[in-house]
Amino acid sequence: MQKILEKLAPKKLIWHTAIYPNEKHNSVRLKGIYDGIKFCNKE
Repeated sequence: MQKILEKLAPKKLIWHTAIYPNEKHNSVRLKGIYDGIKFCNKE
């Protein structure tokens, strides 16, 4: 996914790649949503 963002993302898009060790399939989704909401208010 990181390679796709590097190639195709709009220039103004601010993105972050994170690895969640010791997480299970369902918990990664919740952690990702939480982090997305947390970071969307930062400028």
